[in-house]
Amino acid sequence: MISAVTIDDLEFEYDDDISSYVSYVGGIDIVIQPLRIGFTAEIIDGIDVNRLGKFPSERWAKLAALKAAMK
Repeated sequence: MISAVTIDDLEFEYDDDISSYVSYVGGIDIVIQPLRIGFTAEIIDGIDVNRLGKFPSERWAKLAALKAAMK
């Protein structure tokens, strides 16, 4: 479980291979991908990929991904 981490603490780097922003927190990859309208978020834990859906803003996508990673 990840504790005391906020979305402002996350450091995202752009990954050209997947055209997404990626952050690594506590052994889990958080992936935020820009869309034409909004953003999509997913967390990757080992081989498990959990798609979280589409969000209207980058901040909402990051918040949802961080909350999912903390579980």
